[in-house]
Amino acid sequence: SADLLAACRSEMTSERVADDEVLATIADVHARTGGFTLDPHSAIGVAAAKQYLAKTSSASPMICLACAHWAKFAKAVGNAIGEEKLQQMPLPEPLASLHTMPTRVKKLPNTTDTVKSFIAETVAERKRS
Repeated sequence: SADLLAACRSEMTSERVADDEVLATIADVHARTGGFTLDPHSAIGVAAAKQYLAKTSSASPMICLACAHWAKFAKAVGNAIGEEKLQQMPLPEPLASLHTMPTRVKKLPNTTDTVKSFIAETVAERKRS
């Protein structure tokens, strides 16, 4: 309803960030901070915050929380900062060896009870081992 939309807009705002802006934000933060590397989702938050602050001239502090490690999105980060710089960035050990670990996939029926049971069984099994 129009009233609900108006109520939401009185409390929240949103921004749109295009792919090229995401890559530019990753590159900008990487260059300005001496190598801190945002993942694409976090870069969207940073770019949206900058857009909002520019539009509103707000002096309020803006906090953006990182969502993931950049290495999950190496291709996008490489596109943003360049492959040479990407290759020089060390991966933390848990991510560096991730490709050597077994993949576990279990197809389940789409029901809440089945998923709950699977989680409980998996947790119990891992506690036993």
